[in-house]
Amino acid sequence: MRNRRRIVRTFEFDRIFLFATAICFAVALAVVLLSVDFGSDYITVKSRKVYFVTYATAADADEANSKAEECKSRGGAGYLYAVGDAIYAVAAAYETRASAEEIANAIDGALIETVEIKELRLPKSEAAEKLCEVFSFCAYTVTTQLNDCAAAVDKRDMSAEAAIEKCRLMKDDVQKSVGAIAALDTVSTAVKTLAENAAAELEKVLTTSGSVCSRFRYAACSIGVLARNAIAEAERA
Repeated sequence: MRNRRRIVRTFEFDRIFLFATAICFAVALAVVLLSVDFGSDYITVKSRKVYFVTYATAADADEANSKAEECKSRGGAGYLYAVGDAIYAVAAAYETRASAEEIANAIDGALIETVEIKELRLPKSEAAEKLCEVFSFCAYTVTTQLNDCAAAVDKRDMSAEAAIEKCRLMKDDVQKSVGAIAALDTVSTAVKTLAENAAAELEKVLTTSGSVCSRFRYAACSIGVLARNAIAEAERA
């Protein structure tokens, strides 16, 4: 009788796990489809704005590294990126200003910086469709899930272990994306580089020490900047 109950429980857990996995896949696919426009003679990945919660601005590398460590000690990502002569120490990245304002208010001295990721527009073809799907997945779906995981762990709605496992699955999906476009040419170089770098950032989440929330937010910030750079590289190509 005990064995029967154990079998039933295992079967129910497997059904729940499969259902949850299907829901996650459906949500990820919906995010990709909503960000890609398949109309006209072009395929376009729509532009996005990412709101960076900036902890501090530094004039040189030493000051920037000091501010980054200070940011991390207060629970921020401490990601560094440069614009002209200024170096920003970023606490977090969000898709809405309202979400960014919440963390900005929580971290003393934080400002909100808007980073625009321009649209990616390619002449319609099967290869272009695949490129746009990969770009959208890496630039938007992955960063959204990283932020969602960080928020869930912060609110204790998700365990750190579950978040890390989700990151591992995301990394596997990104690496599959790299393989899917490996043989493509033209501006695919910029998209392939983005996917490879996104996989590398997810690997850092899995292998580095420190706060899980900070590691996830760091990766979200980093991939956001990588996406912006990929668009610039694609335009040059």
